[in-house]
Amino acid sequence: MSRYEEAMRTFVYEAKKTSLNGLCSSQLDFLKSLLDYWGPELKALDVDTIIQVPGHPLRSRWESDLSWFISCELEELLKIKRLSLIKRKLFVGNKLSPLQKNATREDRQNLVSSQYFLSQDIKRFKDQALKVLLVDDVFTTGATLKACTSLLRAKGIQVNGALVLAKVERGNYG
Repeated sequence: MSRYEEAMRTFVYEAKKTSLNGLCSSQLDFLKSLLDYWGPELKALDVDTIIQVPGHPLRSRWESDLSWFISCELEELLKIKRLSLIKRKLFVGNKLSPLQKNATREDRQNLVSSQYFLSQDIKRFKDQALKVLLVDDVFTTGATLKACTSLLRAKGIQVNGALVLAKVERGNYG
């Protein structure tokens, strides 16, 4: 892992421990600068819509939602719409939807397939050929992005890319 990757991973994990209001302006400016830097590459992707991957419903009460923040910034930077079409269940069956934090790779693959669903707003876009950029804060096993991509593609939505801030090294899932 490069120094940049390690620094970014540390930044994301520290930022997730606080609310967005708790992040200092220099941290938010840093994220904005990164997005500006990546702007030309992101503009080169053939996308017209940004969709953020939602975090666990309970965690969002005390953690910052970096995916949401990044999506908002990208909407302004790229001048394309941001939609919240993917939702995450609070309950799966009659049990509280489990957190992925300490799950193994195999458990993560099984967990995410039942945790995400498309909002009813998807019906408004059934006749539009959306080309999407998915945004998530951390890439761990790829299960979340795969599940969200599958949901969107099943409705005829083209996923042309994904942006994540940090990648977890294989085996360091907790």
